[in-house]
Amino acid sequence: MRPWDVAVVPLGVGVEVDSVNNAAALCARLGLNVIVDDRLKQNLNDRLRTADFYGIPVRLIIGDKEKSAGMVQIRSRGLQEAPETVRLEDLAERLYKIGAVCH
Repeated sequence: MRPWDVAVVPLGVGVEVDSVNNAAALCARLGLNVIVDDRLKQNLNDRLRTADFYGIPVRLIIGDKEKSAGMVQIRSRGLQEAPETVRLEDLAERLYKIGAVCH
């Protein structure tokens, strides 16, 4: 069994804590185990490799571009789909569609 279902990965020092906390709190309300990988001294690839190591299937990336638009980038482990950017208010629906949340 994997320890977490979702990793929230903020990019850059300018990313507001509120955006990251809102995404993490939404996932927790959906019953998902969430970790925030806020190791800003590590690059994105290192943090995604760590998520792979732990078998975390969904990664939510929040950078300056996403934050300013109220968006979140979703990357799903094992899916051949390209990363997808959705509005934070649509995140729950998208997590249901990709199977991250059981009904």
